[in-house]
Parts: sequence; C-alpha cells; structure tokens
Amino acid sequence: MLETNGEMNTSQILEGYNSRYKRGCTMNELASILGRTKHFIQVGFIEEYVKGDGVRLPARVRLAVWSVKE
Repeated sequence: MLETNGEMNTSQILEGYNSRYKRGCTMNELASILGRTKHFIQVGFIEEYVKGDGVRLPARVRLAVWSVKE
C-alpha cells in the first residue's frame, strides 16, 4: 500500500488495512509492526487539534507519517 500511494500516516494505513482484511488490527498493533519492521521508515509527524464536544476536552492528536525504505 505504501509503495503505490507513497507516504501515508498511521490512521490512513490502518483504515486501508482494516477495509481489506476480515480480521483487522488496532492502532497500537499497527504502530508496533511499522516501528519494528526494517522495510518501513518514519519520515515525520502530523499534528491535528480535535475540538471538544462537551463531554471530551479538546485534544492534540499526533500521527506518524510512514514511507518505504529504499
């Protein structure tokens, strides 16, 4: 998926993986796999701010951006 689409963040990879396979994985499982596999490299971060909805407080979400090592 990364070879065809280029750089993707963890959330995009998770969404693509879980839509293709019947038994999906969690965000923590995926991040662990990407982090320990030498074929992938972390190239940066994306920071997003999520607005609060009255129950949950506003939060900063930080997602890693991944690419394939050449």
